[in-house]
Amino acid sequence: SSRHQAMARLTPEEVLERLPLLVARARNHFRFVSVGAMDAARANLDFLLKFIPAAVAAKADRIRVADTVGGLNPLQTLRLIGRLRGVAAGTALDFHAHNDLGMATANTLMAIEAGAGCVNVTVNGLGERVGNAPLDEVVAGARLTLDCNCGVDLRQLPALGRLVAEIS
Repeated sequence: SSRHQAMARLTPEEVLERLPLLVARARNHFRFVSVGAMDAARANLDFLLKFIPAAVAAKADRIRVADTVGGLNPLQTLRLIGRLRGVAAGTALDFHAHNDLGMATANTLMAIEAGAGCVNVTVNGLGERVGNAPLDEVVAGARLTLDCNCGVDLRQLPALGRLVAEIS
């Protein structure tokens, strides 16, 4: 978003200039490179429609679209991811929802519906700030409302929850 660009003291043009250089540098150290569009939900759509193809051209493996302050609603999420999916040229979009307004699960489900290939989830509510979408809710919601099997065995979730509780 322009807010985060201002904090980094970068213009939109500078962000787009640096993007391929940073992806190339990351590629020298890592096999898989994900580009994060922090605060994308509040970003100018015209900028995002340039940023996403620039990340694709730079050969990013995945592009994370973040609702950093949890301000989206499900319809806005569906529209945003759908629009960005249209310029992602086959590169996987990742959605990162925050739960500030209690809509992380619904927003995550709408991102899946719109074509996000990856979503960020939590176990036992452990996540950044107010948390992200809970794994169990997303998996069950995707299966029951979107007819989307995420490949997660729901019977294993209680054991996973106990393990995370013990470790944390």
